[in-house]
Amino acid sequence: HMAAKHGGERFRCDECDYQSATKQLLKQHIQSKHDGVLYVCDECDFKTPWKYYFKSHMAVNHVKM
Repeated sequence: HMAAKHGGERFRCDECDYQSATKQLLKQHIQSKHDGVLYVCDECDFKTPWKYYFKSHMAVNHVKM
C-alpha cells in the first residue's frame, strides 16, 4: 500500500498522461481506453471494459443451473 499510494515505481501510459501503481492496472487502462476492448453480455445490454466486472455480472445475473 505505501509504495503504491505514496511513492514507489509508477507505470506510465505511452499514449496519454495516465500513471498506475501496477502493471496490471496499466494494461487494463490501455485495453479499455486505447485498444477498445469491451466485454458485452449476450443475454442483456450490460457492457464493460473490465473483465472482472463482466465475470461478476454473469455470475450474479445469469447463473446457469
